[in-house]
Amino acid sequence: MIEIMLVVVGLAFFLLLLEVFTLGYAFIKRLKDIRRNSVDSRVEELIQDRLREEPGDWESFINKLSPREQASARRIVRSLLYEATDCDAVHLRRLAIDLGLEETAANQIEEGDRISRLNGLTSLTLLRSPPSVDMLCPQCQEDSLLRGAAAQALMSVHTETAYRDALGFLFDESGEELAVIGMGVIYEVGQRAPNLLVAEIAKMTDRLSQTELVQILYVISELDELGVVIGAPPPWLEMAIEEKNAQVREAAVMALRSFEPETSNQVLDSLLMAVEDENKRVRLAAARTICDWGGEFELTRLEVRLNNEPSERVRQAIIDTLLYHNHRPQRSLSVEAKRSWVWKKELNRIPASNELSTTETD
Repeated sequence: MIEIMLVVVGLAFFLLLLEVFTLGYAFIKRLKDIRRNSVDSRVEELIQDRLREEPGDWESFINKLSPREQASARRIVRSLLYEATDCDAVHLRRLAIDLGLEETAANQIEEGDRISRLNGLTSLTLLRSPPSVDMLCPQCQEDSLLRGAAAQALMSVHTETAYRDALGFLFDESGEELAVIGMGVIYEVGQRAPNLLVAEIAKMTDRLSQTELVQILYVISELDELGVVIGAPPPWLEMAIEEKNAQVREAAVMALRSFEPETSNQVLDSLLMAVEDENKRVRLAAARTICDWGGEFELTRLEVRLNNEPSERVRQAIIDTLLYHNHRPQRSLSVEAKRSWVWKKELNRIPASNELSTTETD
């Protein structure tokens, strides 16, 4: 009985010590956080005051800071760079480099773990200080996330050479699915230099996996939403429209929207083939692309497909395209096609340049 009591007392004493230790640790951590926040607040105020004075040289400013304040300044300047205006960003980048962030980032990339490397690449992107490709290859090439972050750092100076280096590194090791950050690189290059993007992709088509090609095409198709017009569709895109893989065909047809409407027989024939494709997603993409290219496309050919289209969703896309271009059907339509169209309301909206037969208005 005495032994059991001793065990219980010992256990209670151990739990008491554990609770005291936990409370003490929480108190010390809280105290450190308060002290750190106080230093950060004071240093941020000093930096903001200096920015308002439009500083040239930060060396004297840094020399007045204690080691703890310099560590705080490194944290603060990295945070401020995310939302800085162009003018402030120039000064903040100089401060960051003088504080040693560039050297720290390089060390993180060469010697750190995955998270450290990602942080280092992010720092170099913020500093617009692209690393050398040789430094990036062994550390980042095998990881799709790091490869995307490295490409983002390479293109941070926004020159044509930087864009080529970024795309080249991004697709140097082909086969893996691109991370979101890698797709963001393609999107930004497409926004800033769309024709360069298309030209560079043309050099890489032989080493791109189908997954990567689909991702690239999806990103290109989204450029249309920004009003980016790239030019005539390149040969590699025309070939992609006729690929065996249905997902590639769909993405290629969607990507056509970001290009100038092309009147060449080859492209139009490819779109006609897409309208008749065995895959309904490809047919849907074709109907929507023709909506953008309606002025260059013989819409009566699309009308023929309306009568034979088994998918309600695709029929509606075809009808939306015809309505968008105020095109009246020239022939009697099937029952399914007429069911897909709100006839009286929509037909009254279309100019009566091409009258429908009595059977079509029933």
